[in-house]
Amino acid sequence: MINKISFFGTSHLGLVYSSVMANYAKKIVCYDSDKKNIDCLKKLKFSVKEPKLRETIKKNKKNFFFTNNYHEAENSDLVFVSKDVNTNDKNESDLAEIKNIFFKINKVIKNKETPIIFLSQLPPGFCTNLQKKTKREIYYQVETLVFGNAINRALYPERIIVGSKNKKITNKKYLSLLKNFSCPILNMTYETAEITKIAINIFLISTAMTSNFMSLISEKILFNWDNVIEALKLDKRIGKYAYLKPSLGLAGGNLERDLVSIEKLCKKNNIETGLIEGWKKISNIRKLWVYKILKKILTKNKKIKKISILGIAYKENTNSIKNSNSIYIIKKFKNHKFLFYDKHIKNIDTKNANSQILDKNILKSQVILIMNMTDLFRNFLKKNSYFIKNKLIIDPYNITKKLKLRKNNTIYNLGKIYEK
Repeated sequence: MINKISFFGTSHLGLVYSSVMANYAKKIVCYDSDKKNIDCLKKLKFSVKEPKLRETIKKNKKNFFFTNNYHEAENSDLVFVSKDVNTNDKNESDLAEIKNIFFKINKVIKNKETPIIFLSQLPPGFCTNLQKKTKREIYYQVETLVFGNAINRALYPERIIVGSKNKKITNKKYLSLLKNFSCPILNMTYETAEITKIAINIFLISTAMTSNFMSLISEKILFNWDNVIEALKLDKRIGKYAYLKPSLGLAGGNLERDLVSIEKLCKKNNIETGLIEGWKKISNIRKLWVYKILKKILTKNKKIKKISILGIAYKENTNSIKNSNSIYIIKKFKNHKFLFYDKHIKNIDTKNANSQILDKNILKSQVILIMNMTDLFRNFLKKNSYFIKNKLIIDPYNITKKLKLRKNNTIYNLGKIYEK
């Protein structure tokens, strides 16, 4: 059992990992410069929405100390930098705050045997440059969390990837902590670890964009992409966990950031970027999928003024609206009124959209957009199927598949479009 572990950053990344590491430490210090956020965390009120997060932290509540005084991290055995890296409108990383946190830690932690471990997503070369500025050990631990399933992935990782100066974890306390997870520990250089994180996301992007490309074809020549998916799942070279369902393009920020990072790396080294450009083009085509259908509907029927949206976040089980398709739609159709429901989002900064409770009233609009795959929406629609007769339903992910609505509705799905 380690005496004290400190986390700098209490966004999704920091809260998930601290909640899991609390099983192996007597004290967990969570630092954030935002006093209001710290006051909320002390009451176990989280702005971050993640299934099982509150319960996991509550289980070890006595071990947690939330603070906005970074001096509380003194005498830590291990220090994690767990701040989510912000991105701008071009999906480029802003690393200024990460650097600032590092220099604060390096100053306040007097014991030079205490390592600094980065969980934040960093570009190639970042850790090498920082290591030159300190004699303290630096590690880069690659995180592969998924919104909605982050606690399980942190508790039961397939492998742990660590970048270090000499491709070896020499800090005994850090190594003992990692061994608790009973999975392979892969040691590598800083640059290799940084690239590994990017490579993981690039492979996910390539699969997702290939699925979108094939589903685009299916909309033109009328083959059933769902049947193709079933065949692909049974191929061991692809498998049931691959990103085979078509989507509304890249969203959330993390995948887009790595696409930008790898593109910059290629351009710097005179490597052809045509493949990357192709992925970006397919993503942009899919981002416009709902917009184009809705525009066609509203052009044809100018009397429609009210539209309902189920789901505002970019995906289910999160409150992140980074690159959210729903937000894009609301802003594009400023002359229309939107009623929306999202379990994790109550207010958005737009004048033409109002939050609505999840009841039959939200189904009174003639057009209904179902923007993520949560079971909550599937069960709600099943229970209230009577109220969605003769509606125009834009259902990208086909969650209405088993509701037998097609006789009474016009329904649009990714990969296939059904019209009366």
